[in-house]
Amino acid sequence: MKKHWKTFLLSAAVLWALSACANPAFTATDLTGAKTTAAAAANAPHSNVTAIAVTVATTPATLVAGTATNQVITVTFANGLVDDATLATAVTFSNLKAAANADGSYAEDDALTPIAALTNVVKNAAANTVVTYYFDFSTAANVSDWIVVSIDPTKLTADNGTKKLNLDSDLEQGEASDDAFFSYLNVPTGTKAVTVGVAKNPRLTFMGRLAVATFGAAAAAGATSLAITYSPPGTDATDYATLFDTVFELQKFDGTQWAKVALTSSTYASNVYTMNVAATVGKEVYRVKVNYSTTFVTTATLRGYVAKGSTDATKTVGYLDAGTIAEATATYNSPTINMHSVTGGMTIVSPAASKNNAVVTLTFTDTGALGLDPTTVTTSTVKLYNLGTQRYVPVSKFVQQSANVFVAVLDPTYLTTGGGLEVQFAPAVTDLGTTTSTTDDLLYGDWQNTASPPLASPWDHAAGWRIKQIVGATI
Repeated sequence: MKKHWKTFLLSAAVLWALSACANPAFTATDLTGAKTTAAAAANAPHSNVTAIAVTVATTPATLVAGTATNQVITVTFANGLVDDATLATAVTFSNLKAAANADGSYAEDDALTPIAALTNVVKNAAANTVVTYYFDFSTAANVSDWIVVSIDPTKLTADNGTKKLNLDSDLEQGEASDDAFFSYLNVPTGTKAVTVGVAKNPRLTFMGRLAVATFGAAAAAGATSLAITYSPPGTDATDYATLFDTVFELQKFDGTQWAKVALTSSTYASNVYTMNVAATVGKEVYRVKVNYSTTFVTTATLRGYVAKGSTDATKTVGYLDAGTIAEATATYNSPTINMHSVTGGMTIVSPAASKNNAVVTLTFTDTGALGLDPTTVTTSTVKLYNLGTQRYVPVSKFVQQSANVFVAVLDPTYLTTGGGLEVQFAPAVTDLGTTTSTTDDLLYGDWQNTASPPLASPWDHAAGWRIKQIVGATI
């Protein structure tokens, strides 16, 4: 066998944020057992707490063929009392045989039938169902050295049909591929050897297999290509050049919104997809939009199933951070910011909770050519974020009080909460360098911090914004 796996359970893995399911028909029920639609799923709470969980154990710990002692496989279902009538067709056991190639999934051979008279089903008050299966493996020639326990998520139900498997942890339970269960068990003394292949993976996604070589990391201004490296789990015949042309879109942030960038060409070779563009300019901010439609799937199977953008059926778009274009001689200012609030004629260091008519004074240490360009400070380019409520604070306007002091006048009705303060700078916020001296125009904040603002925010600024968290300050 290519690789002797330890007994393992293929479990769910969902990632990001980003994605769509390869099952556009939405044939599964939702987590209450009711028929669902794409629209309903998109607005449903994202939870899988009621889904059935499965574990598999054996007695002995390593199964033995060629002995008169019956071998035992125990399947435990949690979070629901399994409907007995579904067990016979939903849970199956099979010998395995070699795959056609090293990247192919093990093929199922002849079925293994448990001793019906000994099969035992026990249900307990903790909403668990424990099913014990006994097998006659006395003839070693009838047993492979690897066998599989399979559970069909379209057939297994619990709690009178209202619960199914939901191993990808999305809003759809009982999906034929995404929720399929396999547990591979080694029987070393089985004489039918499984020599070639890999385990099936019904939840194989592109997430975690895509790495972006950012413009900024690759070159300074003038860079003309962005590379996305794909790490495939195996070899398949999918036309990745065409697939990635369909699902990836390069975008640039102009200070207020993201816009599509026209490619001069694209290529795919040696697992690297390259997007070629006209020459870039320093401080430009890019990202890759990923269209997680039902078309983001491989055209050939990998490990028994097509690989998908993701298994989450409700999200259609995601983003890969492509970074900020660096400048050959640029340095970046990191501002020192002091917090004040004026309420009822009083000046205090940080606003007290439940106060309105507040202002926030931002004092920057740099002046002159390194001082902040006031024309770049607007309510669209500088934002105050309340880390406690995870919401942006409404700012009516910014007023320049002196060369290095800017006052953010908050909406009079905003009530301070005492939450931590974070100040976010758009790429458009710069110093006075190019207008008052030979110094290059510089960005404020940490230019390497291109992370998105918190997901709870209503803004879609994503990569390129500079984040400055004010330790100890509240708003």
